[in-house]
Amino acid sequence: MDTNSKNETKQDHSNELETIEPNLKPSAVGEIKQQVEGIYLEAMKRYPTDDYINKEDEKKLKRKIDRRILPVLGICYFFYYVDKTTLSYAAIFGIKQDLDLHGTEYSWLSSVFYFGWVVWSIPSNLIMQRCPPAWYLALNIFLWGALLMCQAAAQGFTTLAALRILSGAFEAIADPAFMFFTSMFYTREEQPVRISAWYVWNGIGVAGGGLIGYGIGNIDGAIASWRYEFIIVGALCSFWGLLLIILLPNSLTTFWGFTHDERLLMIARLRRNQTGVQQNYIDWSQIKEAYLDYKTWLFTLLGLVSAIPNGGISNFSTLVIQGLGFDTLHTTLLGIPQGVLVVIWIGLGALANAYMPHNSRTIVCAMFMLPTMAGALGFLLAPSDAYVGRLICL
Repeated sequence: MDTNSKNETKQDHSNELETIEPNLKPSAVGEIKQQVEGIYLEAMKRYPTDDYINKEDEKKLKRKIDRRILPVLGICYFFYYVDKTTLSYAAIFGIKQDLDLHGTEYSWLSSVFYFGWVVWSIPSNLIMQRCPPAWYLALNIFLWGALLMCQAAAQGFTTLAALRILSGAFEAIADPAFMFFTSMFYTREEQPVRISAWYVWNGIGVAGGGLIGYGIGNIDGAIASWRYEFIIVGALCSFWGLLLIILLPNSLTTFWGFTHDERLLMIARLRRNQTGVQQNYIDWSQIKEAYLDYKTWLFTLLGLVSAIPNGGISNFSTLVIQGLGFDTLHTTLLGIPQGVLVVIWIGLGALANAYMPHNSRTIVCAMFMLPTMAGALGFLLAPSDAYVGRLICL
């Protein structure tokens, strides 16, 4: 192409941008200018405002995205939870006796997992922003499984603790990545229900972990049952990590199975988020703004007080249930009703969030934490021989 043709092309793009700029927010304009030669400009040309978007076409697109994205994120979350509970099931399968864990060593195995998490959470997020995010998540999930399988070979506390630290570090990316992919495909108004759709797999993980544990408990093999727990769950997790490379897209423009027109509509409708479509650098002004916002610290506190009991339940629930008088196999099965309750509770939370007044998410959160607090108090205050009552509270 000669110089005159190039100048004419640039002028054409400038004119096109000037035509649609009055209809766009500043952040969208900045994004288009960065991608002026590509698909982003084409999307904004076709859909200068939301009025140009056909509602029926958008509904069809959302349903297609739901079918492609939500099950994938859900299965990721399933392994995310089951991965953390393997130690709990290993405890009732005899790991404490086989590895001669004394005193608080088992408790430390639960805690050191989160040491790796805390140290690596921010660096891991920064890496994800500069790498293909789906591939980075897939790598981490593959490593979750690989490290679980390595734990099956552990012969003592030190080795197991080191592997647990590494597992925690690689799991630190999970929640931020799931939120990232949700925001990549859905508007703010659509996100709460979609988050609930993959978060409900937490409950499926609780129930599924119980079923897996029951099956493993019935294996009469050459090695201890707890080693089978780590090997089988780890192998399934790593296999899923490999599949994720194919199933999860790195961006809207590389999502296979969608037509060019569907990709344009994906991009145009996310204009409502005012976040841009893609950003591979760190905006320190945004970080400063977040840390100076009091709501950031309130939600940090909320996450802290929620995570403390959650960590204990993940690693000690099977021991607590077994302590109520149940044998090993029945203890694994009692994880199933717990998982069903989690699924129901998350579903009710999604409905409450959808039908309550706008911007009432914190109210919904507070309401749904009350039964949890009541259950904890009931378990603490119930008579020591009230086995059924304590099990219900748990």
